[in-house]
Amino acid sequence: MTRSLRSRLTASTALATTAVLVASGFAVYASVKGALLEEFDRSLEARAHGVASLFEHEFGELEIDLGDRLPEEFLTGDEPEYFQVWIAGGKSVARSPSLGSVDLVRIAGTTDVPVFRTHELPDGRAGRVCGLTFTPHDDFDPEDEEDRADALRRFGTYPPPEEFLDAAPPSLVMTVARSTAEMDRVLSRIRGLLAAVTLSGAVIASLLQRHLVRRGLLPLQSLGASIGRIQAGDLATRLQFENLPRELSPIVTKLNDLLDRLEQAFVREKSFSSNVAHELRTPLAGLRSNLEVSLSRERSPREYREFLNTCLTVCEELQQMVESLLLLARLDANQLVAKRQRVNLTLMARESWQDFEQVALRRRLHVLWDLANEAMVLVDPEHLRMILRNLFHNAVSHVDSCGSLSVRLANSNGQSRLMLRNSGSQVSHEDADRVFDRFWTGSASREQTGQHSGLGLSMVKRLVELNGGEICVRSESQGDFTVEILFAAAAISPEIRNASSVTTT
Repeated sequence: MTRSLRSRLTASTALATTAVLVASGFAVYASVKGALLEEFDRSLEARAHGVASLFEHEFGELEIDLGDRLPEEFLTGDEPEYFQVWIAGGKSVARSPSLGSVDLVRIAGTTDVPVFRTHELPDGRAGRVCGLTFTPHDDFDPEDEEDRADALRRFGTYPPPEEFLDAAPPSLVMTVARSTAEMDRVLSRIRGLLAAVTLSGAVIASLLQRHLVRRGLLPLQSLGASIGRIQAGDLATRLQFENLPRELSPIVTKLNDLLDRLEQAFVREKSFSSNVAHELRTPLAGLRSNLEVSLSRERSPREYREFLNTCLTVCEELQQMVESLLLLARLDANQLVAKRQRVNLTLMARESWQDFEQVALRRRLHVLWDLANEAMVLVDPEHLRMILRNLFHNAVSHVDSCGSLSVRLANSNGQSRLMLRNSGSQVSHEDADRVFDRFWTGSASREQTGQHSGLGLSMVKRLVELNGGEICVRSESQGDFTVEILFAAAAISPEIRNASSVTTT
């Protein structure tokens, strides 16, 4: 089932908006979580440094002064914190009362760069641990009266022996652990809030987008209504560009172009039907008239033969018209394929002219052949034969009696140019291109020496174009009518001699 454009646009924009909201929610959550975790680790590091300050080194001995200075968080309670201190070699030297006999994980960071990890606490809670290495500070001050008295009591002399004064304090490793329950509760609330905001935002955005998409598609609906109002008998109507979005302008332009072509096609169809009826009416009327006259009374065999010959001529003309119409129909439907091959245009022109030599002699025409070079062209031979026969037929039919007709052939720039010129043309310069219109005979201004349907040159033009050629016509003021055809030239084989021949008849 085809989904509507409105539904597809609404669904796609809603999905895109939801994806953006979800991605933004994840980004915000990750940023907040990172900030809270960093703040938590800084607090844990400060707690570790606070515990480290309770360790002192004096006269080569490590003194741990926990007593009342130990924060109550490290005592037993509902959510205690933990620490444990090791001396070099891994021996534990101190631990928080909350830890009992359980050991923490030993992490050896540095004082400046402590190491943080997420780790399970001894009571099973989730927590973070901070590990660092530190050196207890030396508490002996020679200027302090109490420190001098203490040294005198301990060693019986003052100053104390140098080995005790110069003894280096030991390096200690400390791990401090703290529960992340409170931070996890905050993050849980933030997750819920972001989920609610994302869901509500997606719903609101979907409703808003549905409304906006509906409004945005109104011009398209209006365009569809305008197209629906165009009837087959009113193809002159064109779609308007007023208040039309810029994105729809190319569509309207193409639709108007399509309407132009449809209107022209309908006009041609009506004209074609009218012309066919007109062209068929005359020979059919003549045929009926001859038959009625021949049947009006008894006649001699000779008279009957004359009537039958006249009827046969009319039938031949009708058959030629029908064949031309069928060929044009096949050309319009692109059902005719040009089987192009190398053809001797000079020889083909000579052969095609033979059928018109007697007509030229009867009309006492002066025919000039100027075939300066042999011409090999790439063309369908059957199509070329039809082209030449129609051109010769048109020329000998419309040339004036005792007039001139010339056939010239030249090769240049990879093309062969055939020019056929006849005198006595009464076609105006403005009407020259109309000779390619179907059923146009120029009867008002052109001498008619026979029955012509006005299909020949139209068919010639289509055949020339089908074979990749070009054709043009021109009518000059002195009465010369010229048809010029260009075909792609083919290479001339060595067997064909270049010859120059100018003949007249």
